[in-house]
Amino acid sequence: PYPKPDAEEQDKIRGLVQSVRELAEAKIDPRKMEDERWVPDELLAEMGERGLMGLYVPEEYGGQGLSQTGYCRVFEEFAQIDPTLSVVLGVHQSIGMKGIVLFGSDEQKERFLPDLASGRKLAAFVLTEPNAGSDAYNLESRAVKQPDGSWLLNGEKRYIGNGSRAGVLVTFARAEVGGEDKHIALILEQGMEGLEVGERYDTMGLRANDLRRLYFKDVRVPPENVLGEPGEGFRIAMHVLNNGRMSLGTGSVGGAK
Repeated sequence: PYPKPDAEEQDKIRGLVQSVRELAEAKIDPRKMEDERWVPDELLAEMGERGLMGLYVPEEYGGQGLSQTGYCRVFEEFAQIDPTLSVVLGVHQSIGMKGIVLFGSDEQKERFLPDLASGRKLAAFVLTEPNAGSDAYNLESRAVKQPDGSWLLNGEKRYIGNGSRAGVLVTFARAEVGGEDKHIALILEQGMEGLEVGERYDTMGLRANDLRRLYFKDVRVPPENVLGEPGEGFRIAMHVLNNGRMSLGTGSVGGAK
């Protein structure tokens, strides 16, 4: 049967939706964002202060602790205001940091989620490659385990939202695990040596979305930045995308409205 909404969460959702509408009325200028090709940092900061940047993140890490249903309802409001805003926030929340919430260790959650939920940092989801789009299983970026337990990452990604602005980038690559060719999920951080931001894609619409190529040139990823277990990377990516598809659907409803 259809789940009965929690009354307390419904009240919280109504308050968050009203906050989005107030912010849109006072400070969100979709045309200006398209012209300048970015959502202003000060707007993202204010959205963080209003609790809109970590909607489903548990309250202990500074988020709102919404259910998936509650998150989708607020996300619909983003898209009703501006499609590009919903894409930037969707990359950040729907997929960017979702893997850390679902699969991160307690230490990783404590280290990354407070900054992400507050909007002090943006997240990105780094999967697509020149030869691996919908066929994500056959990606070619590779991470090789080093004697000290770190992983040396090489490869190229493309069409990565928030590409030059994200402070936390959940990235997927191939890796040899137990003698088998599998996948690994790695948490990259802005400023890591060898992580290079490439050219920005020029798009017909959604022009405030910072869509980039990324290059990995011997990026050394410490063992504490492995998300889940080595070998689980593809499963993690698919779980994250399955969650993201729900908010993409409700975002489309908002756009239609």
